[in-house]
Amino acid sequence: MKAEKKFRILIADDHLILRMGLVTLLENATLTEKTVVDGKTLAINLGGLTTIEVADGVREERPGFKVRAPWLSGGSKATPRESHEYFKWQMRNREQLRTLGVHGTFIAERSPRIVWRNFKGKKYDKWFEEHPECAALQVAADGTEKRSRYQLNLLSPASEELVLGCIREAYEKNGWAKDERHVLNVEPSDGGGFDMSDASVGYARGVRDPIEGDLDQTDAVFGFLGRVLDRATNEFPNVWFTTLVYNNYADFPRKRPPHPRNILTIADITHSRYHGVCAYYKDVVEKWARTGNVFTFYHYNWNLADALLPYTRIRIVGEDVPWEHEIGSAGYQDEHLQGLSFSAPHDWLFAKLMWKPEKGAWKGLVEKYCRLAYGAGWKEMLDYWMYLVEKQRASGDESGAYVAAFHMWTRPDFERMKAWLSAAEGKAAGAEEKARVRVAAYAVDQLGRFLDYTEAFSTGRYADCKKAVDEIIAAEDAAKSGEYPQAAARWTFVKFMLERFANAAVRYSTPSTNGNYRVVAELPERMRMQYLPQPVGERMNLQSPLLRDEEFPEVSTWKSDVSRQGMIGARFGELWYRAKVRIPETKLADGEGIGLFLGGFDNNATVYVNGVKAGSARGFAKNAQFDVTDYLAKDGAENTVVICITRRGNSESLTGGILFPGWFFAGPRVPKSADAPDDFKIILPGMAN
Repeated sequence: MKAEKKFRILIADDHLILRMGLVTLLENATLTEKTVVDGKTLAINLGGLTTIEVADGVREERPGFKVRAPWLSGGSKATPRESHEYFKWQMRNREQLRTLGVHGTFIAERSPRIVWRNFKGKKYDKWFEEHPECAALQVAADGTEKRSRYQLNLLSPASEELVLGCIREAYEKNGWAKDERHVLNVEPSDGGGFDMSDASVGYARGVRDPIEGDLDQTDAVFGFLGRVLDRATNEFPNVWFTTLVYNNYADFPRKRPPHPRNILTIADITHSRYHGVCAYYKDVVEKWARTGNVFTFYHYNWNLADALLPYTRIRIVGEDVPWEHEIGSAGYQDEHLQGLSFSAPHDWLFAKLMWKPEKGAWKGLVEKYCRLAYGAGWKEMLDYWMYLVEKQRASGDESGAYVAAFHMWTRPDFERMKAWLSAAEGKAAGAEEKARVRVAAYAVDQLGRFLDYTEAFSTGRYADCKKAVDEIIAAEDAAKSGEYPQAAARWTFVKFMLERFANAAVRYSTPSTNGNYRVVAELPERMRMQYLPQPVGERMNLQSPLLRDEEFPEVSTWKSDVSRQGMIGARFGELWYRAKVRIPETKLADGEGIGLFLGGFDNNATVYVNGVKAGSARGFAKNAQFDVTDYLAKDGAENTVVICITRRGNSESLTGGILFPGWFFAGPRVPKSADAPDDFKIILPGMAN
C-alpha cells in the first residue's frame, strides 16, 4: 500500500508551485465558493478527498510571464455559475486570479485611482474656482472656447499640485507611512478632450497619431507624470504610478524619457486594428522596452462587431505574445470576453503562451486546441479558424467593426464556413464536442443574418433589412437564455448600430408604414469630397452650387471607409460631400413635401440644397430627416446636394463619416431645422456681403 502524502500549495514571490496544477491532477475536486488565502496557502475543498498520490520529488515550472491576471469582461453581469466556471478555467490554465491580487509583483489590486475624469466631482469645485487654468481648454467648431474638467491642462503647475494632493490623500486615507512602497493608478480620462490651448498645441509640435489623426499627447502625458513623480519623491520616495500607454498617447515620448517609477500598461487598441503589431508600433513598443521601465500589456479582446460576428485574435496572440516576452514584458492584465463563439480558442492560446511563450508555436497549439475541443471534427474546425485568421490579416483595416465587416465578408465566405461547421458537428462523437461546434456556429449563423441585412439595405429593400435585424436580435436573445449563454457576448452594438437605422429606413421608405412616406430619389453612394482639417468650409463657400463638382475627387461613402481609399482617419475636421440629384416630378398632397433622409453619420451632419442650408443634426450613427421641399427643383432638373460631415472626436476613426444610405422621400412634411437660413447669397470676388 502506497503511503499517503499531505500537501500545501505555495504561492511564491516570483512564480507559482502551482495552485492551478492541483485542479489539473484532481478532476473530481471542487473549489469552495470562497477561496481563502493566508498569504502563502490556498485552501481548496477537494470534494471529500483529503490526500493525493504524488510521485517522489518536486516538479516545479517557472512561467514565462510573472503577471498572468486576466479578468472576465462583464463579470458583474455574469451568473454565479459562469463566474465559477471561469474561475475553474483559470485554475486549470495556471492563471493568476485578479480577485486574489497579483502576489509579489508591483501591481496592487484595487490600488487608489487618480483618473482625471474624477475631477469633475463637486469635491474639486473650489480648487477649479481658484485654479481655472487646470481644466483643459476645449475649442468648439465655431472657434468658441471653454474649460472642461474632464481632462487636465498638463502644462499647468497647479495641475501637478492637484495630483500631488491626491497622492497625499491616498496615503493618509489608507494609513500608509510616507516611505512605504505603493502603486497608484494615475492617468488621463478615456476618449480624448485634451487641452487645446496655444501652449499645449505647440507642445505637441504638430505630431499626430497615424491612425486616429489626433494630436499626439504622449509627451504631454508622460512629461506631466514625470514632473509629478519628481516633486513627490522627497515626501513619498516609494510612490509609483501605473499608466496606460493608449489611444493618442500610445507613441513614444520625445521630450523626456518616462520616469523610472512609472509602470506602463501598453493597451493595444490602436495597433490591434491591423491584427498584430505593424512595423510602426513595433518600433514604438521596443523604444518603451529599452527605457528599463516595468511594463505589461493589456490586449483588448474585442472591438465593436466581433462580439457578434466571426472574429479571432489567434494570430495576434500567437505572434505578439512571444515577441512581448522577448522584449521584457512582465505580463498581462487582460480581459476574457464572454463570447465563446469567437473568443474560446484565442483565450486558450493566450493562457498557454502566457505560461510558455514559444515563438512559432501558435499554429501547433491551435491544432491541439481543435483536437481537444472538437474530437473527430478537429480538422474542419482548424480550417475554419485559420480561414478567419487569413481573412482578417488580408482585410487591410479593422475587421472588428460592423463598418469593416460589411466590406470583408461575402456570401461565399459564409457558405464555406457553414460547410466546415456542419461537417465538424457531424464528425464529432461526444455531446460536449458537438456542443462546442454549435457554440462556434453561433457567430457564423449571425454572419448569415448580417449579410441578409447588408444586402437588403444595399439594394433598397428596407423591409427585408428590418426583418434581418429582428432575426439577429431574436437569435442573440435565444443564445443568452439557452443551454450555453456564454456563446453570445454580454454586450453588442446591434440595437445601437443596426436596429436604429433599419427602423427609421422602413418608416421613411415604405408607403404602408406610419407616415406613408415613399422614396423619390436615391442619394448617390459615390460622391465628390473635400477634406478640411479646420471647420471653416461654410465660410469658404464650399456649399455653393457654382463650384465645379467634377474637379473634386470622387470617393465611396458607406460602402467603404477612408483607410481603404488611401486616406488617414479624419478624426477631426470637415468632410464636404457633393452630388447632383434629379428629383422626378412628384405629385404632393396637401401637407406633404420632400425630405432628405440620412441613414447614419459620425458625428455631425449639415445639409445644403442648391446652396441653401436645410439644417443640421448630430449624434454618432444616428439618422436624421431634413425638410428640403422649398429648396429643390422638383421637375427633373438638376439639384446640387452638399453634405458636410463634421468630425468631433469620431467613434469610427477609419470611415468618412457617412455610415448608411440616404435618399429623398415624399410624404408628410418633417419639421424644418431651426438653423436653416432663408436663401443663398452669391459672393463675387472683391464684393462685400
